[in-house]
Amino acid sequence: MKAFIVIFRFKKPGDKAAGPVQQYRIYARDLREAWDLARQQGGYPGIELLNVVEA
Repeated sequence: MKAFIVIFRFKKPGDKAAGPVQQYRIYARDLREAWDLARQQGGYPGIELLNVVEA
């Protein structure tokens, strides 16, 4: 398992612009699995996935 950093931005309802860029760490076998996990975990309204990079 490798560590990957998910970079995302969250926009609250009613705000004009999205908030600051934030990040969290996930563990996956490869980059494709990391993107799949990021899409599953970030599939909420207002979350914009920007990138997934290897840590």
